[in-house]
Amino acid sequence: MTNDVEPSTSEADEGTAPSPETPTGSSRRDLVTKGALAATIAAVASGGLSSRVHAADGSDLVIGNPNEGTDTTQLSGGTTFRVVNGTSSGDASLYGLAGGSAATGLYGVRGANSGSSGAGVYGTMNGSVGQAVHGEASGGAVGVRGEHTGTSSGTGVLGITDVGTGVRGQGGTNDIVAAGSGKMLLSAAAAPAPAASGNVGTIARDADGALWYCYAANMWHKLSGPSSSGTLHTIAPARVYDSRPDKAPLGVTKGRLDPGDNRVIDCTVNASGVPAAAKAVIVNLTAAGPVANGNLAVYPDGSPAPDTSTVNYQAGSNIANSTSSGCGAGATVRVQCGATSPGGTDFIVDVVGYYL
Repeated sequence: MTNDVEPSTSEADEGTAPSPETPTGSSRRDLVTKGALAATIAAVASGGLSSRVHAADGSDLVIGNPNEGTDTTQLSGGTTFRVVNGTSSGDASLYGLAGGSAATGLYGVRGANSGSSGAGVYGTMNGSVGQAVHGEASGGAVGVRGEHTGTSSGTGVLGITDVGTGVRGQGGTNDIVAAGSGKMLLSAAAAPAPAASGNVGTIARDADGALWYCYAANMWHKLSGPSSSGTLHTIAPARVYDSRPDKAPLGVTKGRLDPGDNRVIDCTVNASGVPAAAKAVIVNLTAAGPVANGNLAVYPDGSPAPDTSTVNYQAGSNIANSTSSGCGAGATVRVQCGATSPGGTDFIVDVVGYYL
């Protein structure tokens, strides 16, 4: 009689292969790990973790996610960082933003060049409209600022163009303000002339240093220059010379002016108001008590005496005439007596205006 004995559980485990539907402990752990990794990748791909994934100091820069750090990131060795057709905030391919006040010295974008040539910031524009460099500010801020702080001469802002306008300023109150020395330098260009080509409203300096204004198309008016007298300044009449000995001691030399002689007159004396830099003066010249017929002429000190006269007089008759004359150094003029017969005349010089 044979007795059938059922195998024990342990024997069945040892002799039977594990069912595919019943994972072992090791394979179960692998499945959990792989599932978690797949879920993480899916969450990142769908943006579910984008608000939590970022790069900090020492980490890679993650595009499309917040990046935080306090250390400076430096590209060297000829490395270039280039953004093409960017659509970031601020409507810019490359956008720099800084907060704070002027005291903190923060800049949205800053370019520096320590070489002997080149540019700290360079903008180029090939289209028909737009700006190569655009600066915008509100309040009391500055849209674009150019600053030169070197010990040698240089330029804060330089605008160059072969055609059109090099630098253009447009403002509600003033288009251009010279807020430093208050001076504007006009370099000599093609010499303007009364009928030279030019745009209305243009001010230019010629090669001789004269200043011109274009008042109509291709029509110029000379404002001032080395050969002109500048602007007229009218003053209250001031006596700057009287040759008569019994009158106020104006001038060093007293007495009549004899035929053929001349005398230097300083137009700045007696608080006349004429500056020593005056280019010309307007004077009243009076022949006082002439003893013979003759004439007097006024001309710039340091220049040859003219062949013309300012006032013609007759013996015994006082007569005056007004004239303008260029000045020598220190606002000085000369008066010459042109009488042909013996005997001269006393004379008086009153200044009523000057050119500067």
